[in-house]
Amino acid sequence: MSDLQKKLQNIYTMKKHLILLATILMAVSCTQKESTYTVKGTITDSLSTTPGAVIIMTDRLTNEKDTIQIIDGTFEITGVASDSTIKRISLATDAKIRNMNYAMFIPEKGTININLNEPSKVSGTPLNEKYSSILAYQDSVRKIMSAKIKEFNETLKGEEADNAVNEIYEKTQEQLNNYWKATYFANTSNALGHLSLQYLIYDFESVANLDEFLDKGADFIKNDKNFQSVRESMVAKEKTAEGSMFIDFSGKTPDGKDVNLSDFVGKGKYVLVDFWASWCGPCKREIPNIKAAYDKYTKKGLVVLGVAVWDGDNTNSRKTIEEMGMKWNQIFVGDDKTPTNVYGILGIPHIILFGPDGTIVKRDLRGEDLQKAVADVM
Repeated sequence: MSDLQKKLQNIYTMKKHLILLATILMAVSCTQKESTYTVKGTITDSLSTTPGAVIIMTDRLTNEKDTIQIIDGTFEITGVASDSTIKRISLATDAKIRNMNYAMFIPEKGTININLNEPSKVSGTPLNEKYSSILAYQDSVRKIMSAKIKEFNETLKGEEADNAVNEIYEKTQEQLNNYWKATYFANTSNALGHLSLQYLIYDFESVANLDEFLDKGADFIKNDKNFQSVRESMVAKEKTAEGSMFIDFSGKTPDGKDVNLSDFVGKGKYVLVDFWASWCGPCKREIPNIKAAYDKYTKKGLVVLGVAVWDGDNTNSRKTIEEMGMKWNQIFVGDDKTPTNVYGILGIPHIILFGPDGTIVKRDLRGEDLQKAVADVM
């Protein structure tokens, strides 16, 4: 090959490399442009001008947080787009005043408009527009329900009113659940599916039923920590369903001595066990019902036991026991979640009636159901 031919070959090769490099750079540039989202936000609430006022953005799946400054009632966020995660933005101030200036959005590609005044509004991209329509639908259905309940309370009395209110509530909840289910199955590969499942997650009747939904979802839905935690609780609850034998756990008495659930359960008597916490309002409202059962049936052999959970400060538990006249035995477990984990308890109060041999007779007891369950066995 002559020198001229070699020079021409080198020039040709160099041009090919330059063209290839330009193509790569253009592809990267286009990818970067296409894979970003921008939030253009507005917040004019009076709290937004108070000291330390900022926007806090939290990734609902990873819990990563970012702080965004507010400038003249506006804020802007730019980041990597993804339709498989959910962001929550909220107004925060130095005074840490609770407020309703928050919104959730999907950081999908494009420009997302968020008005963070009350009520918050999100628009601008397909999935966010759809989510806003879901919230609007939910709000309209609940307003109809509220109007019906008001009408029943004004025109009906006593048990008839209660039955009518319960019926409209159940019908409304079924209507919303069906809507969220349809939305979920239409969006199992994106964050709208995740958001829909959040509305349903506590209403599944069995692990198998929940798995039908999770198995259809993308990995980020299947592996979500909250969903998996609920599933684990459901598995535990099925293992401790009515008719199952009790599972033991340990704790301390109010005066610091070691104590086990088995010190009370399985000893030949019916045992009513209340899982509660000193900070829990509904727990305190249920205590008069427990006290009524205690006063009526302990002389006939009923054993009543409290288990103070999710509360590291036993001082508050002791104070509540004294203030509310809780005369029955107690097990303090502090921050140890073993008792609620093994029984699949997601919310308190949670009251379980154990039989003389330690089997679970009834669980999830409250109010009149509690009184009836105890009366039936005593």
